This record gives sequence, C-alpha cells and structure tokens, in this order.
Amino acid sequence: MAIVFVLRTGIQWRALPKELFGSPSSIHRYFQQWHQSGFFLRLWQAGLAEYDDMQGIAWQWQSIDGAMYKVPLALEKVGPNPTGRGKNGSRKNLLVDTCGIQL
Repeated sequence: MAIVFVLRTGIQWRALPKELFGSPSSIHRYFQQWHQSGFFLRLWQAGLAEYDDMQGIAWQWQSIDGAMYKVPLALEKVGPNPTGRGKNGSRKNLLVDTCGIQL
C-alpha cells in the first residue's frame, strides 16, 4: 500500500508516515527489489493488454501529459531545499511563435 501511495502522490520516501506504513527505508528497499525484478513493467504490460481487450486503444493517436508540483508534507519531513534560496538576479524568458522563432 505504501508503494502505491508514493507513486500516486509523489511524496518522498522519507516523508512517508512511519505510523501508517512502517520504515520508509524498508519500503523503498522493497520498491527497488520489485523494480529490478521487472514486476512493475509486467504489471503495466498486463494492465495495458487488458485495457486494450476491453476498450481498444487508438494506436493512431496518443498524447502525453505531465505535472510537477511540491508535495505538501515534504518540507516538514526533510527541511528546505538548500539550493536556489535567496539568490539575487533575474530570469530571462523568451517569447516565441509556434515555429520557435523569437518574437
């Protein structure tokens, strides 16, 4: 359950509530063993095949999406990030058109 919790929420291993899941280092060790054995790849392949049988996958068109965000409890457990804090300076942003040409 703890491995699924980490994969779904993006919480850091060290930030796992010990009282709910046990030792974060033990849980991470299990995750590494399962990953190295190919368990997650086989699970993904089986789920993909079952979905394709039930719904059918439109193989002609796919897209990908992603998001990055801070985990709410992470700073409480591991402390602030020592890099990138209190730096002076400015950012440079480019505005480009759909062909990548700078405007």
